[in-house]
Amino acid sequence: MVVERLTDVVDMYEVVSVADMYDLLGLPSTPIDNKWGWTHLPNIEVRQTRDGYKISMPPVEEIS
Repeated sequence: MVVERLTDVVDMYEVVSVADMYDLLGLPSTPIDNKWGWTHLPNIEVRQTRDGYKISMPPVEEIS
């Protein structure tokens, strides 16, 4: 669900921030998390682990 929502945000606004991802995951963020993110999301991998899930994201880029 998180990956789908992140992709929806990129489709709608052409950018998604690290803070947006943290919000979807229910994690706290800092103001700096709004300055980094993605303009496209290729090759996201989601793997189930014994502790939950691991999401492998592409490298972040500075966004304005």
